[in-house]
Amino acid sequence: MHFVLLSKSNNMADLPEKLTPEEMQIKFAEISALSIGQQAKHFLREFVGEISKMEDGFEKCLKLSDDFVEYTETKDRDSVNEMDEHKFHLFLEHRGEAQTVKDVRDAIRTIDLDSNMKISFIEYCLFNYGKTLDQLFEPKPFTSATLLKALDEAIALHEEVLRARKEEEDKIEDLKKLSNVGGVKGMKARVELEQMRVRSQTGQNMAEVKASFKKRQAERNLKNADPMAEEMKKLDLKKKEEEEAKKMERAASKRRLQDRIKHLSPG
Repeated sequence: MHFVLLSKSNNMADLPEKLTPEEMQIKFAEISALSIGQQAKHFLREFVGEISKMEDGFEKCLKLSDDFVEYTETKDRDSVNEMDEHKFHLFLEHRGEAQTVKDVRDAIRTIDLDSNMKISFIEYCLFNYGKTLDQLFEPKPFTSATLLKALDEAIALHEEVLRARKEEEDKIEDLKKLSNVGGVKGMKARVELEQMRVRSQTGQNMAEVKASFKKRQAERNLKNADPMAEEMKKLDLKKKEEEEAKKMERAASKRRLQDRIKHLSPG
């Protein structure tokens, strides 16, 4: 799936033509077939401007994708893309959004845009954020590079946290097995397991992961910074602005000359 990101022009004439309903359904089927993580990225990129204005907008949507994964059949965010009616009922109950089977079926009729009696993450996103297929696919006139950078950073941090959490869970499982072994090994494993549990309950581990990620990111940005290149960009921009100003002055001078000639010309 390729995203069209427009950052250089906000001229509506430069935008791609609006999709037909049939084309929308085809593209929507392609998006719904992606993994839940990829569906989340697609939704966030299409509505990056609006969601960035919400409090913790990117993070909340990414967290929503984590919750959605937990109620799917396999709980594998890299391969699963939708959930059946029963799982969806449990998911809505968890969120306090539906209590009866009728509530769930009513919700599915509204949310299930491809009518397959299953709910993909992007279908739920459209419902949850009050968006339509038309809005999802309508040509976007302008996307700020700064907003896209902020979104990419939020996604990268989220993926880093997920990776660290998986490593932590795997280590806890290993320590549980070792803790059943007698002697010094078992005792050390029990102590380390208790320490990990305390750190996990206080959120210390994930806080450290986030801090470490942001520190590495800042170091990369500093390392990749090129003061000379930035200065050259500024000079180039200034040169272009000066050339544009001269061009406009020449055009204005030409118009003034033409007006004078007309004024001096007889009858």
